[in-house]
Amino acid sequence: MYLSKDEQVLYDLRDLYRRYGYRQYKVTKFEEYELYARNKSFLVSDKMLTFTDTNGKLMALKPDITLSIVKNMQPGPGQVDKIYYCENVYRAGTDRNGFQEITQTGLECLGAIDRYTVCEVMMLACRSLAAVSDRYLLQVSHLGFLDDLLSHMDPALRSELQTLLCHKNLHGTNAFCRREQLDASLQAKISLMCDTYGTLHSILPLLAPMADSPRTRAAWEELESLDRAMTEYGLGDKVYLDFSIVNDLNYYNGIVFQGYVDGLPTHVLSGGQYDKLAKKLGKSAGGIGFGVYVSLLERFWEKESDGSETSLSYDGADLIGTIRAVERLTGAGKRVRAVQNGGNT
Repeated sequence: MYLSKDEQVLYDLRDLYRRYGYRQYKVTKFEEYELYARNKSFLVSDKMLTFTDTNGKLMALKPDITLSIVKNMQPGPGQVDKIYYCENVYRAGTDRNGFQEITQTGLECLGAIDRYTVCEVMMLACRSLAAVSDRYLLQVSHLGFLDDLLSHMDPALRSELQTLLCHKNLHGTNAFCRREQLDASLQAKISLMCDTYGTLHSILPLLAPMADSPRTRAAWEELESLDRAMTEYGLGDKVYLDFSIVNDLNYYNGIVFQGYVDGLPTHVLSGGQYDKLAKKLGKSAGGIGFGVYVSLLERFWEKESDGSETSLSYDGADLIGTIRAVERLTGAGKRVRAVQNGGNT
């Protein structure tokens, strides 16, 4: 049976997640609008498709999976619920094409999140990208450093600096530090965060002097544990540290990350630790997970498949000869498109 590239990847990812003890989780296509309205800053876009249910409640087609999963899961004390999903979400496009139905697969862990769980999720993120292409990178940040630097700043200044770091604007961050008359030590830390990029193993020694508070020391130790784990998994050269990954500090904490494959300009995987989100939704648990945006990969697979289809032209007079030619090519594993002479379909 021939599987398309997206079908094959989804099949492989489902098998990967199951092998590590994740169970499939099914969600409905919609939730009460209030859930998303209360957490709009957690969403990629605050635009939603809504409708009124028969009981008069305002509902929304899901723009996000994580919120629904965290809302509905309740792990026992000391336990970790591990689930994976393959669902569609509905989001406003970045162009003028209105809302889009986006296929997303991924996994979530909710409960007593420890370092092994974090490292396992990061390993599965890498192997999820590897199922798409061996030309991939997982870029990682740790919000413990950023939160510690910003904790004493005015909210408006925090937002301004976050934006500068997100765009890796070193000139802008230096101008910000001078304008706000920050002390030399803090300026050096901010500049280092803005300019830092490389494998975890190469960058961690440079970050060690920044780990001079309980929060930043804990962050450095978590990254060091991650580096050792990824090396053990054979993935140390695939994980890069990049502090431009700045998620909402009201929802996320700890490690956050994005995954890229060569040939696409935007990330196709996104995830992180969201203990603060779990707390906001009334859960006494931690959380970490990621999503793979399968729909975004269609352009990548189309690019890879260029030239992989064989076009066989026939004149219609030799039915059996045409059948034999097509069967010989498909039997050799080729994709064949039989086209009548003068035809275009």
